[in-house]
Formats: sequence, structure tokens, C-alpha cells
Amino acid sequence: MRPFLPLLVLFLLAAPPVRPAAESADTPRPLICDLHSHASPWKGVGDSGSLAPEDSLALHAAKGYDVVVWSPHSDFATRGAERMRAFAAALALMPLRKGKTVLRLGLELTLEPGPNYRKTLGVGNNDHLGFVGLKVPLPHGLSWRAAFELAHARGALGTINHPGPGPAEWEEGYWQKPDLLPLADGLECYNGRLAALGRFEEAAYRWAVSRGARLFCTGGTDFHKRDDPLRVATTVYVRPGEGLLDALRARRTVALSDTALAPPLAVAHLGEAVVGERVKLSIEFARRMDRVFLYRGEKVFKRFEGVERAEAEVPCSGDAW
Repeated sequence: MRPFLPLLVLFLLAAPPVRPAAESADTPRPLICDLHSHASPWKGVGDSGSLAPEDSLALHAAKGYDVVVWSPHSDFATRGAERMRAFAAALALMPLRKGKTVLRLGLELTLEPGPNYRKTLGVGNNDHLGFVGLKVPLPHGLSWRAAFELAHARGALGTINHPGPGPAEWEEGYWQKPDLLPLADGLECYNGRLAALGRFEEAAYRWAVSRGARLFCTGGTDFHKRDDPLRVATTVYVRPGEGLLDALRARRTVALSDTALAPPLAVAHLGEAVVGERVKLSIEFARRMDRVFLYRGEKVFKRFEGVERAEAEVPCSGDAW
């Protein structure tokens, strides 16, 4: 029987906390991460943000983030040999720290345009992949396959940022191609700049995983300037002795559209491929949730209201849950 993947968790409108999290020595530690942010130039690495990485780090630390990935645009940061050398030198100086908060250097890579690239009112598509865990830079303008093959060979992971389609988002039908999608590692369900406008990408995520893509879900602020909202996040559940990238590879993530909601205390089988006839899925919160939805592929399987814990026994039918 084919495995299924329990993945994205969606929840809304939290009530006040009712009890603290239960912990044990082997309980995964939730790290609140911003996997997509921008800054001003630093050590020869260009980007489109207005604050220095150190200032961005301080703002994230004040908001309670554990990890910030500064992901400069590749057209500023790795277009040409001189910029590639500057990026490599900056990587050697990372991470930066502010209290418990760590800033790492990633990259938002613009791929070569595909056949459906369009400009609408002067705004073109942004075919952007966000990389974390780079040890050497990736050059600007790669193809999808070359970008992932180089990144994976170097131990990095890549996420489909603001999947769109639309102006300043992905062009129609690019990342959805069946020969390309399996190479991706994650998909950005919540982009802070779009979320502020009421735009979310859960449907794109459900579409992808229902077609067999094994993706971790992310939230990134796409932070550029001081008054940009710092609310969207990726909660990564890291086991004792495990690194952030290992937890991402295991798909133990929950995307948060707003950190005020607080991450779940526990999600049974999060990210796992489970084989069998039936399995019990559950999710537990530190506060009562007004609504919780369990999806089977792209359709709602069960809805819960006013719960701190939601549980369902489901068939191992090859579906993504």
C-alpha cells in the first residue's frame, strides 16, 4: 500500500492559553523561523532590503524568532564572478547572533524565465526559489534542474517562494511540471507581504502534495523594511541532537500565518510516510482552537470546533493528509 504524508496544519482564531506544553527529554523543540527575509548590502553582498542584517536580526529577536534566513536576491548577490566571491566570503562569517536568535545566509534565486513568463502593467513574474543551508553560492539565472542539483549536491534545500501564479510571483505552469516538482524540497504557504493583503497559498500546497510531492511547508515574512509585518513563520520541530536542515528534510514543519496563533504542542506523524491499513492522526494545542480542518488531499475530511486536541483514525490510502 502506498504511503501517505501528514503535512500542512491549518488553524484559526485561538482563544486564551489553557495549559502549558507537556515536555520530555526526547520532545522535539519548536524553532520559530523566518526562512525568507531581505536586508541592505553587507560585506559586498547586495540585496533589496533597507535595513542592515544586524538590524533585521535585532527586530526578529524582539519578536521571538529563533532563526532568521537572510535570503538576498541572486540578481544583486550572485550575478557575476565578483559577487559570487563576495557571497562566499560572507558565508564564512555567518551566522550572526542576537541573544538566542541566529541569522543565517540563504539565497533567493531567480531562475531563467520559462515559456509563460509575462509582464502585467510593467510587473513581471518572479520565478524565485529560496535556499537554506548553502555552503557555497549558487549563480543567478540557473535552470530549475541545475539549481536543485547543485544545491542538493552541496547539502542545501530549496523552497518554492510565493508560488502564484501572478505578477511578482511564479509564471503559470512552471513549478507544477511533473518532471520538475519532485526536485523541490518545500513550498511557501504564507508569504508575509502577500498575507498582509489576505493572500495565502495553502491551496497550491495541497495541490502539490496530493500529486505526490514530498514538500515541507513554510512561512516567510519576505521582510524588506522596518515597517514590514513580522508575523509569518515556519515552526520547525527539531529533535534533541538534530540540526535545522535535518528537521526540514524530515518535513517536521508547521507554517504559521500569524505567530500570535502559537504553534501546536504536538502533531502525530508530522512529515512521516506511514504504511499500513489505518493510522491515528492527532494535533494538540496549548489553547483552544475555534476551528481545525483535516484535509485528505485537496478536500476537507473532517472539521473540529472548539478543541484543544483533534484526533482522527484515517486509512493509509496513498493520500496526502
